[in-house]
Amino acid sequence: MKMFTTISILLISISCLQVQSQDFTIRIGGAGGQEHTIPANGDMGQTFIPPINSIEIKRTAEVPPNNYNLTIAGNPVGSFVSDGAYVTMSAPVASPEFVDANLQIINAVGTVILTFRLSSTADSGNGSTVNSGNSGGPDYPSENEISYIQTKLFKKLIVTPEGMKVPLDENYIFSGPNYVHIFIDNNGNPLISTIPQGIPGMQYVVHIIYLTNGSEPNEINYSVKQTAGTFIGG
Repeated sequence: MKMFTTISILLISISCLQVQSQDFTIRIGGAGGQEHTIPANGDMGQTFIPPINSIEIKRTAEVPPNNYNLTIAGNPVGSFVSDGAYVTMSAPVASPEFVDANLQIINAVGTVILTFRLSSTADSGNGSTVNSGNSGGPDYPSENEISYIQTKLFKKLIVTPEGMKVPLDENYIFSGPNYVHIFIDNNGNPLISTIPQGIPGMQYVVHIIYLTNGSEPNEINYSVKQTAGTFIGG
């Protein structure tokens, strides 16, 4: 059974916040085809109908761009650059089918950073045809990320010019006026509100809301990149 869970990270005195998650996307069927964001745990959240002999892949633009390679069942498929543009990948002769094969994304130094699978049967992955984050599938919670935040995490949030805050609560250390709360989903998209501009001296609590298996709630990893902001005066 899928369930929502949360990673919370405290950041102190940031000027600019960039949250990095697994942000690789594949597209099947060309320009008008269906897009699928690859979750960090590799579970695509639905089944795929073979044959699929060609896919497109991209990563959200990085600065500077990095090089990546895609393999299928250990066989090289092709390389792409993280510039935000799709690159077409055709299955090699040694592994002519993308469905039901282990796919791996490898960085420029040869480290496997993501393994995923396009499964055709319900016994691989979660077996649901519902995309991650949507309710309605037999293996998914009935709530969505927003209702999870409002009913399970915080019953009340305060909207301020600095961002979302939690009313002062002696039982929660990160409550009160000195903490701004940021909520994002498993793909790094903001929830409830946009990511605010960093304010010197303010403390930020980042809550990452994602779906995971109820039996393995810690199977996903995220990192937060904290950078200095820039200001151009006139």
